[in-house]
Amino acid sequence: MINDYQDELTYTAGPPATSKQTVVGNFGTAIIGGKVKDGGANGDFGAGETIAVRLRTVTALLGATGGLQCDLVTADNAGLTTNPVVLATKTLTLAQMVINSVFQLFLIPPGTRKRYLGIKLTPLTANSTAGEVIVWLANAEDSSPQNRVNNI
Repeated sequence: MINDYQDELTYTAGPPATSKQTVVGNFGTAIIGGKVKDGGANGDFGAGETIAVRLRTVTALLGATGGLQCDLVTADNAGLTTNPVVLATKTLTLAQMVINSVFQLFLIPPGTRKRYLGIKLTPLTANSTAGEVIVWLANAEDSSPQNRVNNI
């Protein structure tokens, strides 16, 4: 599988264009990734080869002492607010979010048939004052430890 900006859930066209998602915000308030995937009316994000959702820490998370909650969400609208379904949730601790750490967060399950797919990132316990991440879709078979992926 060849990945590009279309496979990122945090890509923002800009200006300026960037792959990084800033995760500065109030604790308990979700930040939606800059790019939400549109699977069309009859799409199934989990069909075919197994797709993993990965996260890389670009800038250390500061302030959010409870870490960062990552939710894989599908919904009927691009804002992920109409009939949302949380497919999976992982919490990364502040200590885990070392710069350039790569985590495999989830595998997209078959039967994921809502039109839109995205990531919600929520600082926990306290307000985050700094932090940037990149979240993308990748072939799950490339997720072994020798490929520098932390399976959590």
